[in-house]
Amino acid sequence: MNVSMKITCWMLPLGLALSACGGGGANNSADADADADVDVSGDLAPDVAPDTAGDGELGDTGPEFPDLSTAVPVTPVIQDCGPPPQLAGRSYDATIRWTSYGVPHITADDLGSATFGQGYAVARDHVCVLADQFVMASSERAKYFGPGPNDANITSDLGWLALGVPEKARCALAALSPEAREAVRGFVAGYNQWLSEHVSDEFPEPCFEADWVRPIDEETYMRFVEALVLRGSGQPLIPAIVPATPPEPEATAAPAKADDPNGHQPYLPKASDFRGDGLGSNGWGLGKDRTATGRGMLIANPHFPWQGGLMWHEVQLTVPGELNVHGAALLGTPGVEVGFNDKLGWTHTVSSGKRFTLYALTLHPEDPTVYLYGDELRRMSQRTVSIEVKGDDGQLSTVERTFYASHYGPILDISPLGWRSNIVATYRDANINNFAAIDQFLGMAYSQDLAEFQKVFEDEGGIPWVHTMYADAEGNAFYVDAASLPNLSADTLSWWENAVATGEPGLLGFLAQFAYNSFGAVALDGSDPAREWEVAPGAREPGLLPYSMAPKLANTTFVANANGTHWATNPATPLEGFSPLFGYERRELSMRTRMNLTMLTETGEGAASGSDGLFDFEELKGVRESNRAMMAELLRDGVVARCGGVASVDVDGTSVALGDACDALSGWDGRLNTSSVGAVMWRAFVGQLIARKLLTEDLVFAVPFDVTQPVTTPRGLADAPASGPDPILVALGAAVLQLGKAQFAPDTPLDEAQYTIKGGEGGERIPVPGGKEEEGAFNIVTHSNDSTTLLPKIPVGPTVGPLGMTAEGWVVDYGTSFVMALSFTDEGPEAAALVTYSQSSDPDSPHYSDQTQLFSENTWRQVLFSEADLLDDPGLETLQVSGSDE
Repeated sequence: MNVSMKITCWMLPLGLALSACGGGGANNSADADADADVDVSGDLAPDVAPDTAGDGELGDTGPEFPDLSTAVPVTPVIQDCGPPPQLAGRSYDATIRWTSYGVPHITADDLGSATFGQGYAVARDHVCVLADQFVMASSERAKYFGPGPNDANITSDLGWLALGVPEKARCALAALSPEAREAVRGFVAGYNQWLSEHVSDEFPEPCFEADWVRPIDEETYMRFVEALVLRGSGQPLIPAIVPATPPEPEATAAPAKADDPNGHQPYLPKASDFRGDGLGSNGWGLGKDRTATGRGMLIANPHFPWQGGLMWHEVQLTVPGELNVHGAALLGTPGVEVGFNDKLGWTHTVSSGKRFTLYALTLHPEDPTVYLYGDELRRMSQRTVSIEVKGDDGQLSTVERTFYASHYGPILDISPLGWRSNIVATYRDANINNFAAIDQFLGMAYSQDLAEFQKVFEDEGGIPWVHTMYADAEGNAFYVDAASLPNLSADTLSWWENAVATGEPGLLGFLAQFAYNSFGAVALDGSDPAREWEVAPGAREPGLLPYSMAPKLANTTFVANANGTHWATNPATPLEGFSPLFGYERRELSMRTRMNLTMLTETGEGAASGSDGLFDFEELKGVRESNRAMMAELLRDGVVARCGGVASVDVDGTSVALGDACDALSGWDGRLNTSSVGAVMWRAFVGQLIARKLLTEDLVFAVPFDVTQPVTTPRGLADAPASGPDPILVALGAAVLQLGKAQFAPDTPLDEAQYTIKGGEGGERIPVPGGKEEEGAFNIVTHSNDSTTLLPKIPVGPTVGPLGMTAEGWVVDYGTSFVMALSFTDEGPEAAALVTYSQSSDPDSPHYSDQTQLFSENTWRQVLFSEADLLDDPGLETLQVSGSDE
C-alpha cells in the first residue's frame, strides 16, 4: 500500500492551492531566507471527506486505512526516570573575593564548594531574576502572578508540563556524572544559603517581600536547566502545543479554524523564535600565524538580552590543582559557558541549525487521535496535567489540560494545519533528552589542550544550540558546530530540498516549503517510516548526528562565526558537503559576517590587524572599539557622491531637501561611536532601503554576489536609472522625513538617539555605541522582546521609524552583553572584558551600572586572573561562606 499522504489541491483555499500545486510559493528557492516573517490569513479549507474527491484531475482519493481496532498505542515520549539517587548531605566552604566592578573570584577545595560560592554570589546580584526563572520552570507563574495577558502564564506553565520538564529534570539528575551532580548540588546549596541569610524585606525591587522567592531543590534547579536546553526547540513551540485539542467529530464539515467564533487560529512561529529574537553573537579564534605573540587569541562577543534569564554573570572558579577557569555563565548555570583557563579559551555563537523536525500525520477518518504509520495504525499517547491559577480575588483555582503525542513528540496546533480530522502536525526534538549540557561545559573548562577539548564534544554531545570557537596557548584555532541535530537519510534530505525549492509534490511539498520559508523548519511526512531519523554510531542518542559528522575546522590562522553557517568559518578553506540541516553553503553572507571576515582578512595600513597582519592585544580590543559597520563601508562613499549637488528629491509627492543629510553623511567616518554625527542619518537611510525592498530587489549593489568572493561581494553602489526617480535618493529623502517626524535632525549625534535606561521608567539614560544587524555592525546594540522574565523591563516606547526607532530614538536592551578579548602570552593569559549591563540587577548595588558606563565610554576593564592581580586590586572584598545541604 502506498502510505504517502496524498491530500491534494482541492483541499486548499485558492491562495494556498496555487502554492501547493506549482503556482509559486512564498519563495521558490532552497536558499530562501528562512528569517522572513510570513503573514498567513486563515487556515486550510474545511476538511473534505476523502470519498468526495471525485475522479480525474482532482487527484487521489486518499490512503486506505486498516481497521481502527488494530491501532497500536505508542510508547509515551515522556518517560519518568523516578527519583534520582539520593546523596548523603555534605557541607560546603568557599572564599569569595569580589574585585572592582563586582566580579566574584571563588576558591574552594572541591568543585561542589566552588559552585556553592557561585550560587551564593549570583543570588547576591540577581536573586529576583533567578527566582523568577525557577518559578517559570516549575510551572508556577499563574499560581503567583495570575493568568497573565492573554493567559500567557497559563500557557507557559502548561507548556513546560506538556514538554515533560519535571520528568526530564529527574532523568537529567540521574544521568549527571558525579562531578556534574556535585556542581549542581553546590550551586543549589549556595543559592539557598544566601536566601537563608536574608529575609524577604531585604530583597531588592522587584521581589521585595515576594512569596515566590524561596529555596529550591535539585529537581527544581534541573527543571530550569532543561528549559534552557530547550531554548531553540521546544520552548518556542509551547504556543502551538498548549492549545492542541482533537477536533469534534462534526469538524469534518465545520468551517476552518480561522472562522472560529472564539477567534482561535493555529500558531505561526517565526524563524527568530528558535534562536531567540535575533539571538546572536560574534566569535573569533586566532591561531599563531595571525598573532603578534605567536600564541592563540580569542574574541567572545555574545549578543543576548540585557534583562531576564539569558543574562550573563562573570566569575572565576578555582579549585587548586584541578580547575582555574574565568568567564561568564548564563544566570543560574554552574561553571562558565564562555571563558578560559591557563591553557585555552572558547566562545560560542548561536547556530541556525535545525533542532527539530515537524511531521505531518495522516489521521484515521473515524478517530483524529489515531494516525497512519507505514502499514499500521498508531494511537497517540495522552497525559493530563494541572496547574494552579491565582484569581483576581487572590484565590487559587485548578486548570487541567490533556495533551497528546505521537511517537515523535507532542501534537501541535500550528499554522497552516491546525488539528483537522484528517491531518495534524507533530514534532521530534533533538534536545528533549539532552542531559549532558552541564557535563559538556564542565569538561571544556577542565580541558588542557585541543585534543582533550575535542574529546569532550565526542564523548558528551551536550551542546544544545551553539557554534564553538576556540584558541589556545599553543597557537591552535578550532571551530565546530556540534549542537544537537537530527540525522536524516540522504533520500529524505533530497526530497526535502526539492520540496523547499519547488513546493512539490502536492500538499506535503507545500507544507515543507511553507514551514521553511515561514519559520525555518523542516517538515516531513510523519506517516512514512522512511522519514524517521537515522541511527549513527557515536551520537549522544539514536537519531542524532554524531560529532564525527559535524562541520569542524582546526588551523593556525583563524576561525570565526557571526551566526552564519559553518561554510565561511575561514573563507580560505570553506566547509562544504554537510547536512543541509546545519544551514546553507555557497550563499551570500550576512553583512555582519562580512564585517567580521573583512577585519580578519583585510591587509595594509589601517587594517584591523595593522600593516603586519598580526593582531596584538590592543588591536584585538580595537575590533570592538572600532564600531565598524559593513553597509557604511560598502555604500557610504557612493551615496555621498550621488547626493552631492542634489538640492531635493520627490518622496511620494513631497519635496525633501537633501543638503543637510548629504553633508552629515559626507562628514561621517562610517563608525558607530556615541559621538558620531551621520550615524543616525545613515541608519534611517538603511531602514528605508529595507522598507522599500531595494536590497531584496537587487537595486543597490553594482557587483552581485560571487560564490568565489563571498567576503567582498556584493559591493559598489548601482548606477542611477537612466530616467525616472533615483531610488537611492528617494530612500535618502524618505529617511530625512522619518527622522523629522521623530524630531531628529540629519546631524544628530548618535549619543542623543541611542541609549539604554538604568532604573526603569524615568531612570538614567546612558548612551551606548554600536549598531544594528541590518547595518552590518560588529558591535550589536538593539531592542528585543526576548527576556524570558515577568520582572519590570527597560521601558521601550512604540516604534515610529525604521529598525526599531521610537519617538525617543533607539532604546537598547539587547546585544553585546558579555564581551571579552583574550590573548595567551609567555606569562599566561591576558584578558579584558565587560558585562555591558553590569554585574548586578539590584538598583542599590554599586555594580548596577558601573560597567554600563565603561561601555558607554567605549573602553574595557582588565580581567584579574592571577593571584597577584587580585591582591593588587583596590576594590577587593573578601567573604568566607559556608553551609550545607543536610
